[in-house]
Amino acid sequence: METIPEDQWLDYGLTALKEGDYLTALSYLSAVQQSQADQPDGLKAEMGMVAAYERHGQPDQAIALCRKLTQSPTRKVRKWAEETLAGLADRYPDIFQLTVKVEESSQSPAEANLTGFVPLEEAPAKAKGSPTRKTGANPPVFRDATNAINKTPSPTPTSRVNQAPIQADPAQAISQVRTPDPESTQPELSPPGSKIYTPVWKQAERAKQWRPLGKVNLIPFWLIQLGTAIVLFWVIYMTYTVSVIVVNTTLDILPFFLPFWYLYYVNPVPYILVTLAVLWLASPWLLESILKLFYGLKPLPMAKLSARSPEASRLLTRFFRQKGLALPSLSVLPTDSPLALTYGYLPRNARIVVSQGLLDQLADDEIAAIYATQLGHIIQRDVILMPLIALVTQIPYLIYGQAAKLGDYLAEKCRDTKGTLFYYPLLLVFHLILLVSTAGYGLYRLLRWPALWFSRSRLFYSDRLAVETTGNPNGLIRALLKIAIGQAEAIQKQGKTALAVESLELLTPMGHQVGLELGSLYRQTSVETVLKWDLVNPHRHWLALNHSHPLTGTRLWQLASYAQQWRLEPELDLQTLGNPVALKEIPLGEHFQIWQTLALQGAPFFGLFLGLAIGVILWILGILASLLDLWQLSWLVGDPWLLVGCLPIGFSIGTLLRINPFFRDIQPSRLRGTNTKSLPELLSDPKALPIQHQPVLFQGKLLGRRGIGNRLGQDLILQTESGLIKLHHASTVGPLGSLFSQATQPVSLVGESVTAIGWFRRGVTAWVDLESLRTPLGKTSYSHHPLWSTVIALAFALLGAYIIWAYAGRG
Repeated sequence: METIPEDQWLDYGLTALKEGDYLTALSYLSAVQQSQADQPDGLKAEMGMVAAYERHGQPDQAIALCRKLTQSPTRKVRKWAEETLAGLADRYPDIFQLTVKVEESSQSPAEANLTGFVPLEEAPAKAKGSPTRKTGANPPVFRDATNAINKTPSPTPTSRVNQAPIQADPAQAISQVRTPDPESTQPELSPPGSKIYTPVWKQAERAKQWRPLGKVNLIPFWLIQLGTAIVLFWVIYMTYTVSVIVVNTTLDILPFFLPFWYLYYVNPVPYILVTLAVLWLASPWLLESILKLFYGLKPLPMAKLSARSPEASRLLTRFFRQKGLALPSLSVLPTDSPLALTYGYLPRNARIVVSQGLLDQLADDEIAAIYATQLGHIIQRDVILMPLIALVTQIPYLIYGQAAKLGDYLAEKCRDTKGTLFYYPLLLVFHLILLVSTAGYGLYRLLRWPALWFSRSRLFYSDRLAVETTGNPNGLIRALLKIAIGQAEAIQKQGKTALAVESLELLTPMGHQVGLELGSLYRQTSVETVLKWDLVNPHRHWLALNHSHPLTGTRLWQLASYAQQWRLEPELDLQTLGNPVALKEIPLGEHFQIWQTLALQGAPFFGLFLGLAIGVILWILGILASLLDLWQLSWLVGDPWLLVGCLPIGFSIGTLLRINPFFRDIQPSRLRGTNTKSLPELLSDPKALPIQHQPVLFQGKLLGRRGIGNRLGQDLILQTESGLIKLHHASTVGPLGSLFSQATQPVSLVGESVTAIGWFRRGVTAWVDLESLRTPLGKTSYSHHPLWSTVIALAFALLGAYIIWAYAGRG
């Protein structure tokens, strides 16, 4: 662990401010402010904090601190503060008036941020929405502040991803940023007297000579691939069947329309198989066209790759020469997020794509390690099926994305034409486009589900081949961690998750949701602490079933074991946490509690088995009734519709049993003082489960896509002082409420400073089920997770009852 000397904190904070790393800047500058209050360096630090607060989306804190500096005994500081405060007042008039009113009423800015509530009748007259900058406003304050305080040379800026993201010794880690204390007058970014640390890479060595890791049995992998193809076909077939029923039922209800009755008599299987075969054969060229047209794919000349990573260039040339194959097509995506993917069902038509962010943020040997994983996909032949899956999921995702863009355009036109004859026709078209976009996203999520197991499995094989090819397991560990860090930084920089990052997730080496927490917390706590859950939680494999990538901790532990097998020091100290714990290794006395917790966690799905048991019991009652000559109940024997109807009833019972433990009342006292925990502290519990929630209050900036592409809350992320956290929103009636409700939607708060209250949950990734989102001006969006769960439970109960009433006992 490398510790920055205290006399360099100011320079380091100002350098971070220049580079746009505002969280790091606030951490160092606040430490200087606390240790050298009213001293020249302390005043410089406060001036820098004003700039960092504004650029980080906290203008209220910038205004409050700037007002404090106007009372400074130093004339130059007072003059600078007065000029800067005038600029802040010009750019944020509503927040400026609110801050002044709060201070005059002896209420601290931190308390105002905590509740985020301002009575509407007391709000300033201009507060009708989120504050906006005036046209022609002064330049951003951070430039003036940096020039005013930067009178001493700062350290040369360096790439923060390549510099030092990982700390080897978690015992010495001290969190730089903590959740604001509601009782304090100002958020404490760095505890007084604490040491600020810079986590460092070990730069652990690679093998100079190594033996092969041994032959791998690929039969299970091929069986998974075959099973994935079968399940994918079944999902498409059932989607078509249900769609025909829904469309015909709707047309039958509507006047002036006739259902497509002939579709009931057409066997769709041959058509589905032929369509999938055509898509599979054309998948390399179709995917390339999609990437070029919608994501800006460009060729990557070997000379350019060689200039950035000579080792990757040599690796590709040597590998394909030894195999007697031509070099594959190399391309680059112009996005800051580090991505890598391979598609093409044969080695001769394979394409390897990386992003510009990956080339910029990874070192030479790390880029080569990622290219080696892509070679693993080609050699293991998992690219046979993956291009088809990628294409099948890309089609509905493109419908979602393009319909969302069209919907945003129509929404603007609706606002412009309100009160005219064109308003209602445009409004009708807008809602139709909204439904199309939503259906496209839902279909994308459904069609990716059959590939999740296959997607998780294939990465272990490609990692193994990459290690054998390069002899550099530590380089691959660093590469994967830097990808996570780069993904988090790209989301913070862009203010949202890029469409390419989400749509191509099945093909990439690291899932972007894992990158949210792992990539944004590496400055706050050791990576080993965050990854411990992946190694020791007894339910981790069950909870990973709904994820596209394997547990990062397990994956990196395997790479570290390869390093140890070759007598190399691993990049991460995961081995000190022990081997990944299997459920059978847990003491017998703990098994009952573990299974009880798991049963409650998965109660809705275990309820299906309960429903099946209820159906079997009813069958047995029917047998007894037949023996006793009770003809009124004898129809229960062997009726399949009885079992079908009991399944949703069992799901309903399980959902109702889980609601209260899952959404316990949030007590305000648990959100204050010593009861609060920072994000790193919440993630440090290796045995946590989603059902073991923690009531939380987080403050920060709401990130995500704008417009109808985020009406379902697909991309809601809170940028707190200690990291990024995913947010889940639910309206009273679920997706329909999110689409058509007139209440304040979270998407309307994107880009604003908010206070989020809800239930923190820890699974493979972490998230918060929202209770409310509130801005400093009192604009509030409420979520209704318990009510929506109740609605789902009742709907399934009614569905089961209808099936039994309509079909059971009718032969």
